[in-house]
Amino acid sequence: THSRTKRYGLTLLHNMTFRPYIIISGLLLLLCHFVSRATEPLKGDCSAIFVAGATMEKDFTGKATSRVCRVSYRAEETIRVMDIDVEFHWSDLTTEHEKRDTRMRNHFLKGGFEFIRGAARGISLPTLANAGPERPVTIPITMEMGGVTNQVHGLVTSPMVMADGRMRLDVELKISQEKFGYDAITLLGFMSVRDEVVVQARFVLPPDAEAPAANPGR
Repeated sequence: THSRTKRYGLTLLHNMTFRPYIIISGLLLLLCHFVSRATEPLKGDCSAIFVAGATMEKDFTGKATSRVCRVSYRAEETIRVMDIDVEFHWSDLTTEHEKRDTRMRNHFLKGGFEFIRGAARGISLPTLANAGPERPVTIPITMEMGGVTNQVHGLVTSPMVMADGRMRLDVELKISQEKFGYDAITLLGFMSVRDEVVVQARFVLPPDAEAPAANPGR
């Protein structure tokens, strides 16, 4: 009887000793789960129109839809910010002119670099909410094109919260082909595209679950 009581006491002591560690471990695992969910990138959509000028020809436009568009929301000090990553492929770019498209793709696919990537970090949501045509917001964007990485600046003028809660964000930026190692492309043997290309990108992004509700249409 004494031996049985002793074993029971040791078992009880063992459970009392290790139970707090089990509870703490469970809480830590649960916390990690929620943190990973909160920081997991969300899928968005991005379409772009580019406007290029050419010698002996009026400006022409092209369009493309991104293959990758991700947004992550997080807290930075006392405000909410977002990080955006986007990727386009040259093969998806079209000006709806077959010969011109083929020549442009061959030109930009030099070195086997098939993509254009852009990344913006720490975009302030309160600052974006106050943007407008008379109060544009400039955001730095890291671009990778043709194996070269440079920083460009995008201009945001009229962000809008849509009826379903998603955010529509229009960003305009100017890209110098020369800064990414591209010479002026020649079209039809005698026309060349000017160095600077204007890109107008439209993002449609899922809402930030942690941000205060916004009024649709603003």
